Amino acid sequence: MFRILAFSDYRIQDLDRLLRYVRRNNSVYDVFVYAGDDVRRFVEEGKNYFEEIGKHSKHSVLAVVGNDDTSDCKEVLRKKNVHDLHEEPYLVDKYAFLGQEGSTG
Repeated sequence: MFRILAFSDYRIQDLDRLLRYVRRNNSVYDVFVYAGDDVRRFVEEGKNYFEEIGKHSKHSVLAVVGNDDTSDCKEVLRKKNVHDLHEEPYLVDKYAFLGQEGSTG
């Protein structure tokens, strides 16, 4: 069974709580998908939460910037264990992931 954890618009939720959940369920998910908005908040005090979450995925964090993000936010997605779906689709076995960013800037 292929398991995906997908989410978006993680604007005010506690990122440490999300990371604790991911760590508790280590390697349960094949892939994490983030469908955009406020990606910059996933970087705090030198820590990239996408990168940390991706360590616990069998593949990677697949993400796009959202319509409320500016184009300079894409830097957040250029990290280890993170894949920008707008730049390049991602293939896993018989599954294909692709994304259209909604950047306004």
